[in-house]
Amino acid sequence: MRTPLGRVRNLGASHSGTTDFWRQRITAVAMVLLMAPVIVVVMMLLGSNHAGAAQMLGSPLVAIILLLFIIASTWHMRIGMQVIIEDYV
Repeated sequence: MRTPLGRVRNLGASHSGTTDFWRQRITAVAMVLLMAPVIVVVMMLLGSNHAGAAQMLGSPLVAIILLLFIIASTWHMRIGMQVIIEDYV
């Protein structure tokens, strides 16, 4: 049973409407765009020793790319797990 206010705001059973849907799509697009630079960084790290890897990962550009990828994937995973728990638990 939905309240009139819920119908006006288009809120579903989770009371978040389509916000989670769009956030999950945005994080998926961000991860797709960041995937190529992350793969390049990982491939460059394959043949290097500890000092070379520390130097490469200490670069601000590489650190920002990896940090953005970690944040986007963690946020995407959290939204997905929330949906699974809401739907099946």
